[in-house]
Amino acid sequence: DTSQLLWGVPGSRVVWNGSDNAVMFTRPFGSGVGGGAFNDLCNPAVFVDGFAVYDINDVRPYDVRAIEVYTDRSAAPPQYRTTSLKDSGGRDTHCGVILVWTKPRPQKRAPKPGP
Repeated sequence: DTSQLLWGVPGSRVVWNGSDNAVMFTRPFGSGVGGGAFNDLCNPAVFVDGFAVYDINDVRPYDVRAIEVYTDRSAAPPQYRTTSLKDSGGRDTHCGVILVWTKPRPQKRAPKPGP
């Protein structure tokens, strides 16, 4: 699944959610007491080709051209910093943003006219 493409990305964790893998971002817990330990997880907003989706796994891994990961919402491009849950696939962009860009689909050619 596509979430596995994010294994090892700093600030992200790929976790089993009971039926599939999910990508979670780490956030400082509370006030950061205890050396700023990262032990609080949240769901980032996911956009595919500019459109909000609920799950990164809605995209097949072999369709992915590029992935941008912003664990801090303020670093994401402005058009993806929405605070509206409706505009972000039901996810809170305060957690962060994942942008997925897919490969262009090959266009089918019309059959050549017969003799």
